[in-house]
Amino acid sequence: MILDFDKMYNWILEFTNFLLCEVRSLEKYDRFLQNFHHKFNTSEKQMIIKFMNEDGIFNQTYNNLTEFEKKLLKYNLNKMDGVSDKDLIEISEKIKSKKEEDNEKGYEKFIENFLDIKIFKLFGKNITLYSKKDVENSNTLKRIIKLMTHRLKNEFNVINNLMYIFDMKSSKDSIALKLYGCLYVGALIFGCILYLFFNEIMIMWILFIFFIISEYINVLLKEKKFEWNKNNESSFLMFFFITVIYVYAMFFKFELIYQYMILNLVIFFKIIAISRLRYKRLKNFSKKVLDVFVLQK
Repeated sequence: MILDFDKMYNWILEFTNFLLCEVRSLEKYDRFLQNFHHKFNTSEKQMIIKFMNEDGIFNQTYNNLTEFEKKLLKYNLNKMDGVSDKDLIEISEKIKSKKEEDNEKGYEKFIENFLDIKIFKLFGKNITLYSKKDVENSNTLKRIIKLMTHRLKNEFNVINNLMYIFDMKSSKDSIALKLYGCLYVGALIFGCILYLFFNEIMIMWILFIFFIISEYINVLLKEKKFEWNKNNESSFLMFFFITVIYVYAMFFKFELIYQYMILNLVIFFKIIAISRLRYKRLKNFSKKVLDVFVLQK
């Protein structure tokens, strides 16, 4: 079989230079990998992979490459030290399935195993998302607290960095987002002052509705780029704040327990709505990545 060494050399040179760039867009990754699979024969591919292994692309030589990229590249180039990545094989098979249920399981497995985010389900429905590492490495009490606060700061920071590397990030924060942050803090202070002076449950209801809406808007606007901020943890603080107020108020008016139950029910549905929005974005990010590295065309 005739080998085109010039073509192989040019591809290797261009690809290795590309891997040294700070930003490595998915579009360019896709172009390089498509060329590799469709423009080289089996012998040429084997020689290219052998050179890439000797050059240290899949180890510490290319320090700028993330472990996330290395795993996907090894799978795509059919080189996992002689062993295929079973997780990615299963993910690929499920996503390529004609059954929608299998497709969802494939994306969920990728999100869990490669983005370290697990989905808590109830009766088969997504309720909330939580950190796989944080929960697995914690005792029972800490697990409960972390599930209630649904912190994803570390995981979101990783995805945010990957979005920058893959050139998937949108424009920077707008003035509207900064004003929104000031409004959020201002409303909290103003509401506390009103409650202290007037002691009206209705005022707390107004504030409660404001925080529910504002947190959802915050997630809707701010988390497009998977940027985490402290406002995302307000559900747990809101639950604690409401519980303290109502426990105190119920000493004087026990029937307020029904309002307390309704408030927490609203918080529960708000958590579900935010989790579904986050999952939709995680799935969209995963789909774009998998289309390039795993779901070969």
